[in-house]
Amino acid sequence: MGASFFLFVFVLLHWLVPDVRIVADYISDYANAPYGRLFQSALALHGLGNLAIATGLLASLGSSRVGKIGGAFFAAASAGIIIAAIFPADPSGVSATFIGSVHVVTAFVAFVFEALALFFLIRVFQNAPSWRTMAAPTLIIAGIDTVTLVWLLASWQGASPGLAEHVAFIPVLLWETLVALRLLVLRPL
Repeated sequence: MGASFFLFVFVLLHWLVPDVRIVADYISDYANAPYGRLFQSALALHGLGNLAIATGLLASLGSSRVGKIGGAFFAAASAGIIIAAIFPADPSGVSATFIGSVHVVTAFVAFVFEALALFFLIRVFQNAPSWRTMAAPTLIIAGIDTVTLVWLLASWQGASPGLAEHVAFIPVLLWETLVALRLLVLRPL
């Protein structure tokens, strides 16, 4: 449930660190604010939780080639989240550094890979009886994710890139939580 914990920390930081503005600042700007280590830890746990989800999906979806591709994209996105947690974003107004550049590239690639994973998983979920209930939510969230990813790219140098990123993050965190819960139902501990 790394996504749920990250969402909790994400909301908490909005209250604790009002200097990071939802509309203008990226979520990763919390790494350079007070409680930056809390943000980075929550982001790393989010990535690790997503790796667990990817592992569960790969095991649950059996021999489906499309499922394996979707699971692999989701695992790669998860690794990107972990790397983005290890390499914090550069503070606003500072020249780009190697560490900050690694963060930006891995975070962007993670967004793209997760969107690709969703599209592959829609088809698999439609055909797998135990996952069929997740097909429609995955389709909806994949559509939202695609629109917000385009919005994020368009606003990258604009006045409100933070809002696009915030809007992109929430549905994906919800989907990750739903999938984690579904995996718990399918394979109780």
